[in-house]
Amino acid sequence: MLFLTGHFERPKVRKLLEKTIGMLEKNKAHFEFGNIAGIKNKKNYSKILCAIAIGGDGTLLRTAREISEKIPIVGIGCGEKNFLMKIKPWEIEKKLVEIAKGNFKTEEKERLETIIDGKKAPLALNEALLVNKKSGAIIKYKIKLNGKKIVENSADGIIVCTSTGSTGHALSAGGKKIPNGFFEILQYNAMGKKPKPIIAKANSKIEITCLGKYAECETIIDGQPRFKTEKNIIIKKGKNIKLVKLN
Repeated sequence: MLFLTGHFERPKVRKLLEKTIGMLEKNKAHFEFGNIAGIKNKKNYSKILCAIAIGGDGTLLRTAREISEKIPIVGIGCGEKNFLMKIKPWEIEKKLVEIAKGNFKTEEKERLETIIDGKKAPLALNEALLVNKKSGAIIKYKIKLNGKKIVENSADGIIVCTSTGSTGHALSAGGKKIPNGFFEILQYNAMGKKPKPIIAKANSKIEITCLGKYAECETIIDGQPRFKTEKNIIIKKGKNIKLVKLN
């Protein structure tokens, strides 16, 4: 069974959902659908062959946070950002019929587990971003890699990303595209000489401490949920997730 999800209250997404349902019914494929906000309430995960996220990259990222890591995910793009969405609207019938038959491969993608002031945040497929919650203000910080201090500086923010995230926000901010098995630490608009991206193995422990008596930082996971950060964040490898790999 396929499970279709997205922000169906949005007209553009709803229209594409209706088109997708019509195609699946025509091909007698088994499916269910539900708004993205209700994914966690589903109890029949074992019957889902694949989750289909309809919308933009943000929809796929949220689906990855909400649904079981055992279920492969693929996206149909109709948002402003569709880099992660592997199926174009005009490819729906061709691609989904094959997926419904189980004719697809998956690839494991690493995620970040971020612990903020001792509390776990949702896993990040793309990145964890530490910034000052006051727009335009910098943060002061210290970074440790596997317990060893590697830098102390001030910057607009710090991005820690996976290989998936290295092709997005981090790349735009001056980072490098990295392969699976590595994380990237990027200090953007840092004080002094422009620092190079720091590449660390995915089994590393990254600790970023907020400095300054009046620091007002927040951590943003995959550009969506925000968390007040008073002391530090610790980042390490979380559970992998499966994305559908299409030819």
